[in-house]
Amino acid sequence: HPTPSFGQASIGRFSTRLDNGNEGTQYPRELPACWQTQCAGLWQIGLQETYKKSRLGFHGETVFTEGKLQRACESRTLVLITSDRALYMVADTDPVTTHQQSKQKGRKFPAPIPLGALFQNAVWPHAVARHPWVNLKKITIGFGFQRLALHFSPSTDYERAVLDNELTYVLTTANKLRTIELLQHFQGLAKDVMSIGQVQVGHLAIENDDKQVLDALSEAVAPDSVGVVLHYSILEQRWKRGDRGTVRRVCVVTDTNIYLLDEDYEGDGSEPFVLSSTDPGKFGNVRYRVVDAAQLSQIDSVQAATADPKGVTVVIRPLSVLQRMHNWRLVSGDADGAEKLVEDVRKAMKMAAM
Repeated sequence: HPTPSFGQASIGRFSTRLDNGNEGTQYPRELPACWQTQCAGLWQIGLQETYKKSRLGFHGETVFTEGKLQRACESRTLVLITSDRALYMVADTDPVTTHQQSKQKGRKFPAPIPLGALFQNAVWPHAVARHPWVNLKKITIGFGFQRLALHFSPSTDYERAVLDNELTYVLTTANKLRTIELLQHFQGLAKDVMSIGQVQVGHLAIENDDKQVLDALSEAVAPDSVGVVLHYSILEQRWKRGDRGTVRRVCVVTDTNIYLLDEDYEGDGSEPFVLSSTDPGKFGNVRYRVVDAAQLSQIDSVQAATADPKGVTVVIRPLSVLQRMHNWRLVSGDADGAEKLVEDVRKAMKMAAM
């Protein structure tokens, strides 16, 4: 948890030095260092039960497999704050914190800053995790720059005993520009900490998971082949009726098909996971489950939603007259992402029709 004397923290346009008993000195910064993002924390013991929810199918129904209720990891909404020495993950308002706060009186740890709070109220942010940059060992760039995985080594013997040898956080930005911004900022801070003068005291590996994603997609859609991936985006599915909120999905467009999938991560608690000594870097690897799929020739229309600039509706024709049409009501990370999804689907349809 955050304590004083942990370096220079950057929030928004200004920085304040965190020193015991000293008044903070503010000065402008070129890069803002405060972001709100979705995050899943991964470690060998898995997430607590409160971080999981029932898995929902395409129509919003609860999914059972062999009579057993299927669970999905509940991503947390966090505010990321960086200092020159560490990364802080601060609780923000999301379904989990809202549920926890409804069961208790007062503001108990960890709680988000109340929505109506003002700066003059001096509400102290609750950091659910703090990781020094010197412990950042690897950054994995997600397929299509839709997410980042941060791999930390434990900073204390207690963390090592409880959480084993690796702590991984998957930041689902669902936005290429945001992902690049975070990558450059994290990489710069880690590089500064790991270099003392001319002496290199650490090494940060930068990787991408393209091969692992394609292998996981091939496994999910087997016996069909994936083909050429023309579009990949993390988004949300919503429903026209019912109070079910939204569910995180992945939309993949290939040269022959369009897929709507669940994306889980090794170690997120949705399935039992044991770290293999022969593959210690497995944390954060993706797994897919097909929610719905169709051939490109089955797409009747794809268009942006009229009320929401981030919304996209894909209408799928059935293969049989006995089946109903499927309406994919999707919400992209931003308006640009929605436009790109519509554009890529239409391009794929034209290519398939040639």
